[in-house]
Amino acid sequence: MTKEEIDKLYQDNLKQFTSMRRGAGNLVKGLLFELQDDNRNTYITLRDAVPDGFVVFYDMKQGDPNLVLLVAQTLGFKSWDAHRLEVHSA
Repeated sequence: MTKEEIDKLYQDNLKQFTSMRRGAGNLVKGLLFELQDDNRNTYITLRDAVPDGFVVFYDMKQGDPNLVLLVAQTLGFKSWDAHRLEVHSA
């Protein structure tokens, strides 16, 4: 992906995670940064975030789908699967 594509993807994802509860959105934002860090080059497109909620859906854009699940687990998400992420409400 080009830098322009990555920047646009981030702006699109920003609209999704900022509509979530603040803490939940911040955790999702952290997930996005971890996926891109250290040349992992894994990118997801967020969609259908529950407004003021704790759930967001995603689609793979590029990279390793298993990395998304591993990072979500490591960061302490409540649940994660192939296209859905849920953050603890507390």
